[in-house]
Amino acid sequence: MSRVRIKELMVLFVVLSPKSYGFEVRGHLKTVGFLQKSPAFPKSQGVLLRARVHLDHALSDDIALAGAYEVAGEQSAGRSLAEGAGESRYRVQDLKPLLGSQRERTFMQNLDRLYFSVRYGAFDVKLGRQPIGFGSGRLTQPSDVLAPFSFAALDTEHRAGVDALLVRYTVSDFSEVDGGYVAGEGGDIKKSAVYLKGRTLLWGTDVTLLWLQFYEHQLLSYDIQGALGGIGLWCEGAKVWLDDGMAYNRWVLGADYQFPDTDFYGFLEIHESEAGYHDPKDYGLSQSSLAFSEGGVELLGRQYWLLGFRYPLHPLVGFQASLTSHGGADQDRSQLFHSELQVDVGEDARLVAAYLQGVGKEEHEFGAWGRFLYASLRYYF
Repeated sequence: MSRVRIKELMVLFVVLSPKSYGFEVRGHLKTVGFLQKSPAFPKSQGVLLRARVHLDHALSDDIALAGAYEVAGEQSAGRSLAEGAGESRYRVQDLKPLLGSQRERTFMQNLDRLYFSVRYGAFDVKLGRQPIGFGSGRLTQPSDVLAPFSFAALDTEHRAGVDALLVRYTVSDFSEVDGGYVAGEGGDIKKSAVYLKGRTLLWGTDVTLLWLQFYEHQLLSYDIQGALGGIGLWCEGAKVWLDDGMAYNRWVLGADYQFPDTDFYGFLEIHESEAGYHDPKDYGLSQSSLAFSEGGVELLGRQYWLLGFRYPLHPLVGFQASLTSHGGADQDRSQLFHSELQVDVGEDARLVAAYLQGVGKEEHEFGAWGRFLYASLRYYF
């Protein structure tokens, strides 16, 4: 690592020093080990260490500053969990994500949060690098195209920050309107996004409508969440018009239920995507599709079913599992099984172990996953 780069980091820490400015400090340390054996990754294993620090400071009753910085070091062969760390399309400028590399070792950094928030009456304003997310789907969120999580992400604790100006107006206790401008890479207007969103409560049902323009594409979406007879229900859908003339719909419909007198919780979700393909032979077309490269679409097929449950084995031990399958409209019959065990170790630490198994032909979407084993120890301070 060059001396200049070290000096840059030292200046950053001095500027954000909690001792100098009285910041409230919190964060975590995470160690991760993973092992995967599949047709796509015949030899993939590694160890990742990530440290993240959050700095929060209330400048007054109505003005606050927040920041978050993380560094990660990984030693791996084959697939890398650190790939893309610190990268985001919606950032005007950024620190160089790669601190250094040597053989199979990689060191990354990410200035993931740095924003001011101001409250003035019914208005809330945020300016800077911050998280923005839309939608209520479990497997995927059709409305969420700015910084979406992967459908198989094992760590969704923090969404990638984007550079934005957000304004929210609280109409009532149950209604609000907000909009924002999200800057593209280098401040390029054509790579930026702007949105307007309204949310209200109608007859006990949460209803959200969203208009979003991104990369010169247009999106209109709805998100409805409610309950019927103790069953939680949600429905989210989006219509996207790409600037190359292509248009498609995506939607999810789901339900969940907490069984009475037990701690067993189950859920079911259906996902339909017109951006996907019925025939696995067409999956290669996704590499040239704007829906996948810019529209936040990741799943290659047209129809999916997600079935899962969560059950606490002990007050400190939780277990959850899910099965993702292609629907009958697809010629792909592959499935992805996901199981996860979470153990609280004291008040500030958690052990997470997960196992993913892809079932199906190698040329099918989940068949290429093979077996993936993941373990993580997380310490919070």
